[in-house]
This record gives sequence, C-alpha cells and structure tokens, in this order.
Amino acid sequence: MVLMYGMKLFSDIRCGNRRRVVCSLCLLFTCGCCFDPFSCDYTKKKPASLSIIGTWVLDAESKRLMTTDGKYPQASSPRLILSTDGSFEITDVPDWCFEGLGKSSGTLVSATGTWSIEKHQEWWAVAFSTKTVKSQNTSVGGFEGMLRGEAEPYKINLTVGDPDEGRAMVFVREPKN
Repeated sequence: MVLMYGMKLFSDIRCGNRRRVVCSLCLLFTCGCCFDPFSCDYTKKKPASLSIIGTWVLDAESKRLMTTDGKYPQASSPRLILSTDGSFEITDVPDWCFEGLGKSSGTLVSATGTWSIEKHQEWWAVAFSTKTVKSQNTSVGGFEGMLRGEAEPYKINLTVGDPDEGRAMVFVREPKN
C-alpha cells in the first residue's frame, strides 16, 4: 500500500501535478506526527504546591510495564517523596525514565535534590534538579514529571522514551495519614 502510494506520488512529481504532490506531502507529514496520548490529561491550571507534597508510588499498570517490558526486578518499589521544603527523594526508579530513548538496562536509580512546579508548554510539570544520584550506569541531571488531572488526586508521569509512544511510569500519591 505504501509502495503503491509512493509510486503514485513519484508519478505526480514527474507529470508536474504540484497541487497533488503538496497535498500528499502535507498529509504524510501530518499523519507522521503523533502526539503524547497522555497530553489530554495533563494539568492546565497550576496546582498549589501543598496539593502534590507527599509520597508517590507507581500505579499497577506501571509496575506491570516495568517488569514485563523493562525487565526490572519485581521486588523493586519505586518511590518519589516531595517535601514541603522543596526537596525530593526518589528511590528505585527505572533508568529508562532518564534515558532519552527509553531503553532499559535494568538499573534502578535513587536520587535527591530540589523540586518546583513549572510551566511546560501549556501544561504544568514537576521540575526536578538532582544533587546526589545513586546509579551504576545512569547519569541523571534535571528531569520533569508531567502532572495529570485538574484537581487532587493528581498523577505524575515520568515519560519512558518518545512521548508519542505513550509509555510512562505513572506515580500516584499515597493517602495521607
């Protein structure tokens, strides 16, 4: 099908049918550009800092993805702690969250640093700046987690690889005691 369409496009170019060629190229580029499937849920109104402070853990789907696709140990329990003083601590978060292509080396990352709520395009995200990192193979500088939802309970997405692929480690906040 694609080969036949390509041959038709080539024929149109040779025959000087510019309008059809331009329309075809626009269609190809438009269809080739996907979008982050989570973006419809990203937070558009800035949340109060107090609404995201606490301990965050992976949701069930992320745990499944982590062990099946990522081949990370089943016993690991990734955790993200956001403190009122603007500090954070992550424990046992999969390295594919920090690797641009989303490739897993099976390494879990722990780190500390500071966090803030920042604008990312038209949405809001938690921006993380690391101070210390414990990892064998992964260097982690700054990173961000996209906020989801317009009110509590929010979710925090750490994207795995290309956002268009729709893979993310989704953190949900544990209930406050």
